[in-house]
Amino acid sequence: MTTTSQPSIRGELALLTVLSASTIYFIWKLRRLRTHRRLSLQNPNPNPKPKLLFLSQTGTSKALARRLFDLLQSNGLAFDLIDAKDYEPEDLIKETLVLIVASTWEGGAAPPNGAFMANWLAESAEDFRVGSMALSRCRFAVFGVGSRAYGRRFNAVGKELSRRFRALGAAEVLSPWAGDVDRGTWMRCLRVVWEGDWSVEGGVEESGSEAEGGGESEEEEEEDGVESGIVDLEDIAGKASSRKSVAVNGERKWCMEATPSLACANKCVFCWRHHTNPVGKSWQWKMDDPLEIVNTAIELHTKMIKQMKGVPGVKEERLLEGLSPRHCALSLVGEPIMYPEINTLVDELHHRQISTFLVTNAQFPERIEMLKPVTQLYVSVDAATKDRLKAIDRPLFGDFWERFVDSLKALREKEQRTVYRLTLVKGWNTEDIDAYFKLLDIGKPDFIEIKGVTYCGSSATSKLTMENVPWHSDVKSFSEALAMKSNGEYEVACEHVHSCCVLLAKVDKFKIDGQWFTWIDYEKFHDLVASGNPFSSKDYASPTPTWAVYGAVEGGFDPKQSRYRKERHHRDKSVTS
Repeated sequence: MTTTSQPSIRGELALLTVLSASTIYFIWKLRRLRTHRRLSLQNPNPNPKPKLLFLSQTGTSKALARRLFDLLQSNGLAFDLIDAKDYEPEDLIKETLVLIVASTWEGGAAPPNGAFMANWLAESAEDFRVGSMALSRCRFAVFGVGSRAYGRRFNAVGKELSRRFRALGAAEVLSPWAGDVDRGTWMRCLRVVWEGDWSVEGGVEESGSEAEGGGESEEEEEEDGVESGIVDLEDIAGKASSRKSVAVNGERKWCMEATPSLACANKCVFCWRHHTNPVGKSWQWKMDDPLEIVNTAIELHTKMIKQMKGVPGVKEERLLEGLSPRHCALSLVGEPIMYPEINTLVDELHHRQISTFLVTNAQFPERIEMLKPVTQLYVSVDAATKDRLKAIDRPLFGDFWERFVDSLKALREKEQRTVYRLTLVKGWNTEDIDAYFKLLDIGKPDFIEIKGVTYCGSSATSKLTMENVPWHSDVKSFSEALAMKSNGEYEVACEHVHSCCVLLAKVDKFKIDGQWFTWIDYEKFHDLVASGNPFSSKDYASPTPTWAVYGAVEGGFDPKQSRYRKERHHRDKSVTS
């Protein structure tokens, strides 16, 4: 089989640039991670020097790997550049970081120089004697090069290598990337986490691309200067007529919202889905693989963000940031902890340095007990008494109140950040301050998040109107009353006016010398998770910025961000034509 496409010089340059910047970032990131003691004992002589391996038939992928290697070396990052045929796959158990540049050869097979490694990984992953944690100290990323013209075999080798590494317990620091030489696009590369100021000195030589199913182009190489850390969206898309480079501000973090379960055991009056999703007391549906859920969630998130390209007012740098989610809110719809493989899904997100915010409806206490640490665990406290909870949540379980109380007790045993989430609905659940206070002593949450209900329209299953939506002043009054009831155990710490939301925090944990520490140190959290050692919510607490503190003039708005108020011109209804 021969290739019918010509490589995109601009696409290759963009790939190399992103590969370089992302590699530098992740090397820095991974140096911070502590090795689990058990794994250290298993591998007393680990090989700490990262490896850059290439699987290449005629030399172009080798050339791409060589240029990446030179860039890393010039920035003081020591790697070993190795032809896959010269590497012993058994040594992977000693590695801490492996980067692979791989092409796909005839029939979706690995090039001859990488066939032995690919076969070893496949056999080891399917051999129960090897174990699913054989490569648990290894972190890796796979960069595939190919053409979409070959359909399902597009970058088959890169995808297969990624799957086998994960099956053996290795942590994937980036999703498998695939370059399309037919269209000259490398849009998947935009999913890199652009955090930090990683500037690469000097120019970068562009190279051709290996095409899937055929050989590699022998086109003459060109040179072009590129500043790594500065990416042009049009260049990467292969459509640029000019360079409009944008420097990425790594401090901003983007969040995607997802769910592993559409089903729920409640039919809450304020549910935005108006009960179009399934309900049930136990899992009884076909189960998708957790890795597939994570990959699909990121893919769909990326597609959604791409649709904003060209929309007036959308900045290119923000668009680029949005393609790299760093947080995941498991709260889109349904009850996430009903999903049988929720712990595996959480692990997969954490392996990708994506934090987790999980919301549960307090009807599955046993699932809360078995849940692994998440960045922040919420329990919905939609009412303070049995009768009101039945009216608002409309639960399926007959013993819903006992399950609710047991869920709060299970929350109390968690060491990571825990939150009671109160959704205030005027006329339904805003009067029972004393009863809410009694619930605090059951779960002892770190935080109490109090927000006004969001009106999502009326339907046959919900008769809420805008009259049921509290003002921010109503939420503040309720929050202050609840804090006062706690006799100093909780205080009002933060607010966000636009979200109609107020946060109460436990004083003895998060107020130090008069300063609040309600923010999250995400890097510290991921370090703690990777260590495998027990840790608590205080261990990854971070100082609260002054603009977010309750009562600040900014009202929870970051002053470094710009707000745009749309002019609204309403016709005077008293004027008739």
